[in-house]
Amino acid sequence: MPGQWEMSTQVFFTRATGTVDWSYATTGTANTQVDLNNDFGVPGHDTLVEYSVRYQMRPSWSLHYSILPFESRGGLTTESSFDFGGWNIPSGSAVQTLWQFAYHRVGIMYHPISTPFSLVSVFNYWVFNDQRLRLDSDICGGVQNTVDRERSMIMSGIEVQKCIRTLPNAATLSSDSRIGLGYLDDTFLVDFQAALQFSVPMNVGRRGYAKGGYRLIQVNEDRSGLRLDSNLEGGFVEFGLIF
Repeated sequence: MPGQWEMSTQVFFTRATGTVDWSYATTGTANTQVDLNNDFGVPGHDTLVEYSVRYQMRPSWSLHYSILPFESRGGLTTESSFDFGGWNIPSGSAVQTLWQFAYHRVGIMYHPISTPFSLVSVFNYWVFNDQRLRLDSDICGGVQNTVDRERSMIMSGIEVQKCIRTLPNAATLSSDSRIGLGYLDDTFLVDFQAALQFSVPMNVGRRGYAKGGYRLIQVNEDRSGLRLDSNLEGGFVEFGLIF
């Protein structure tokens, strides 16, 4: 209803993968495309938390904002040599890694179809993705290189919610699918989510809900010389309140 707020917290059990290619400033002696897990020691699995808020301005229009931040630390002894920036990291080197990631979405949603049994929404967001990848190595008495990537994009997409069953107490089981495509700034981003949601009525028009499903966030760059691609996917649970 107009004037209502929706706030939610999503716990994302993710498999984190990716590659970095820093080829414009290398020694030219080894591979420049480096795997975040196998070469940098970034943990392959993590638990992330996203926070979202939505405000219903009018029956068919709403505002939405979300933020997904995380920081991941890892390390290992390299099994093969690679180039990262102006340094060659030889096999057998001890490395420590810090990966910082922030994913912001803010924009407007329009609901062209709204019935008691289904809701179709289209949206346009401004997306800001900030990533920082730092590598510390013990070679030459200790060296450090950092990749900073700030991406500012537009995202367009669609969300479809459909009622599956309504219980006598007005609690509902529904499906909730969403896909958003981000573009511009030499980057292509996919954010896909498919879930089931169970909501229950509370007093004075309030509702609470729990949701669970699968999510994929994929960020691919199209840049020469320096490229950082990342992939987050896995199951999630989400809890929200409409008031």
